[in-house]
Amino acid sequence: MPRFYIPPERWNPDRLVLDEEESRHAVNVLRLKPGERVTVFNGRGSAASAEIASAGKRAVDLKLLEMR
Repeated sequence: MPRFYIPPERWNPDRLVLDEEESRHAVNVLRLKPGERVTVFNGRGSAASAEIASAGKRAVDLKLLEMR
Protein backbone atom coordinates (compact mmCIF):
# COMPACT_ATOMS: atom_id res chain seq x y z
CA MET A 1 0.00 0.00 0.00
CA PRO A 2 1.51 3.40 -0.96
CA ARG A 3 2.54 5.66 1.94
CA PHE A 4 2.35 9.44 1.93
CA TYR A 5 3.56 12.11 4.34
CA ILE A 6 1.31 14.85 5.68
CA PRO A 7 3.23 17.44 7.75
CA PRO A 8 2.19 17.58 11.43
CA GLU A 9 0.91 21.14 11.10
CA ARG A 10 -1.50 20.00 8.33
CA TRP A 11 -2.50 16.71 10.00
CA ASN A 12 -6.27 16.73 10.54
CA PRO A 13 -7.95 13.30 10.74
CA ASP A 14 -11.29 14.98 9.88
CA ARG A 15 -9.88 16.21 6.56
CA LEU A 16 -6.79 14.41 5.28
CA VAL A 17 -5.37 16.09 2.17
CA LEU A 18 -2.10 15.45 0.36
CA ASP A 19 -0.15 18.57 -0.60
CA GLU A 20 0.70 19.40 -4.21
CA GLU A 21 4.00 17.49 -4.33
CA GLU A 22 2.59 14.32 -2.75
CA SER A 23 -0.55 14.61 -4.92
CA ARG A 24 1.51 14.89 -8.10
CA HIS A 25 3.43 11.74 -7.11
CA ALA A 26 0.22 9.85 -6.31
CA VAL A 27 -1.61 10.84 -9.51
CA ASN A 28 1.16 11.15 -12.12
CA VAL A 29 3.76 8.62 -10.97
CA LEU A 30 1.75 5.95 -9.16
CA ARG A 31 -1.41 6.62 -11.22
CA LEU A 32 -3.69 6.21 -8.20
CA LYS A 33 -7.39 6.83 -8.65
CA PRO A 34 -10.40 7.44 -6.39
CA GLY A 35 -11.33 4.35 -4.41
CA GLU A 36 -7.75 3.13 -3.97
CA ARG A 37 -6.31 2.78 -0.48
CA VAL A 38 -3.20 4.45 0.91
CA THR A 39 -1.45 4.93 4.22
CA VAL A 40 -0.65 8.43 5.48
CA PHE A 41 1.63 9.45 8.35
CA ASN A 42 2.78 12.66 10.00
CA GLY A 43 6.28 11.76 11.19
CA ARG A 44 5.25 12.12 14.84
CA GLY A 45 3.73 8.71 15.42
CA SER A 46 0.30 9.18 13.86
CA ALA A 47 -0.71 7.10 10.87
CA ALA A 48 -3.96 6.23 9.14
CA SER A 49 -5.39 4.03 6.43
CA ALA A 50 -7.37 6.08 3.95
CA GLU A 51 -9.19 5.84 0.64
CA ILE A 52 -8.75 8.36 -2.14
CA ALA A 53 -11.98 10.36 -2.36
CA SER A 54 -10.87 12.67 -5.17
CA ALA A 55 -7.60 13.02 -7.05
CA GLY A 56 -6.37 16.18 -8.71
CA LYS A 57 -3.00 17.56 -9.79
CA ARG A 58 -2.81 19.94 -6.84
CA ALA A 59 -4.56 18.00 -4.09
CA VAL A 60 -5.73 14.52 -3.23
CA ASP A 61 -8.58 14.36 -0.74
CA LEU A 62 -8.71 11.27 1.44
CA LYS A 63 -11.44 9.51 3.39
CA LEU A 64 -10.21 8.21 6.75
CA LEU A 65 -10.71 4.47 7.18
CA GLU A 66 -8.71 3.68 10.32
CA MET A 67 -6.29 5.47 12.65
CA ARG A 68 -3.24 3.50 13.68
